[in-house]
Amino acid sequence: MRNGGSTHSTRRKPRSEQIRPRWPARTPTPVSRFETPEPPDGLGATGLDVWERLWELGGAAGVYDLAADWQTILRYASLSDRRWELMERLNADGWIVDGSRGQQAVAPAARLLRDTETQMRQLEDSLGLNPKARIHLTGLALGNEETKSELEAYLAG
Repeated sequence: MRNGGSTHSTRRKPRSEQIRPRWPARTPTPVSRFETPEPPDGLGATGLDVWERLWELGGAAGVYDLAADWQTILRYASLSDRRWELMERLNADGWIVDGSRGQQAVAPAARLLRDTETQMRQLEDSLGLNPKARIHLTGLALGNEETKSELEAYLAG
């Protein structure tokens, strides 16, 4: 008898008997009745997936506006397709190729990939796809006046 005369054991339960949190099987449905717009023709499988995910996340939360953000999201989805294709090419052909004089050189697809990813990073800031940008866009969608002022000052230059 320890702990003031208690006969209850303080031994930890085996792992199999411990209570574990249950995660939902799927993402909860947003409260908003936002409908994802039909994707434009020409997007590949990766681009379609990006298109749907971005609209599901940002449109339903009120962060993206169909009229204002349609072109930006399309551009990001198209760049995602391009990135996927370039990665497949580089994985198949290699990152280093023989140059015109027999020397080794970086594959042209690697340079295109770098340029594509640079463009994607810039759009990720605009779309709130990194933590800092997401804080600003979420605050704007929620009507946070301080965040609106910061964003307006940033956009004004």
